[in-house]
Amino acid sequence: MNALAIKDPRNEDAMNIQTTARRGPPLYRSVVACGMLLIAAVTGALFARGAAAQQTFASPQQAADALDAAWRSGSNAHVIAILGAGAERLVQSGDPIAERHAKNRLASAYANKHRIELVDQREAHLVLGAEAWPYPIPLVQKTGGWQFDVKSGASQIIDRRIGRNELSALDVCRVYVQAQRDYAAADLLGDGRHEYARVLSR
Repeated sequence: MNALAIKDPRNEDAMNIQTTARRGPPLYRSVVACGMLLIAAVTGALFARGAAAQQTFASPQQAADALDAAWRSGSNAHVIAILGAGAERLVQSGDPIAERHAKNRLASAYANKHRIELVDQREAHLVLGAEAWPYPIPLVQKTGGWQFDVKSGASQIIDRRIGRNELSALDVCRVYVQAQRDYAAADLLGDGRHEYARVLSR
């Protein structure tokens, strides 16, 4: 055993109960055994509830319609139930107002225009709005039907965020260059020398 392993008090308690049960009278052993079975049953039920199976759909369009209904409901729980495990961190931002606005925008774009683009027989993408914005979480065909692939969607969201940041940085560079050109062309010092600004200020 690793010398740095941390002792789990729950394991120690279970060992103590088992030791005491073996040493105690038959009635005490029965009570302890029933108690341990009850704990196991309750724990199993809780884990089963937390690991509920992700919803599957007969077609990508059916999945998209269900997601749209979840957006329109305004319920994070409804959206998470459709997207599946791991969607919590994508759906819940900690800002209820921003979350509501995001769902409203998605539902509005869906109502305006949407389509399903098939990549192949096992993958599809939901495209939203007149601007044809591809929803970042793809649909994949699993055993029993179509599901949203949250893991791939999370990677896509990160990639898009990086891309937006890069485009913003490029825009800042373009604005800076144009501002320097305008400054130099203006000859603000009036000495006939066209110089670039040495200091930037607000």
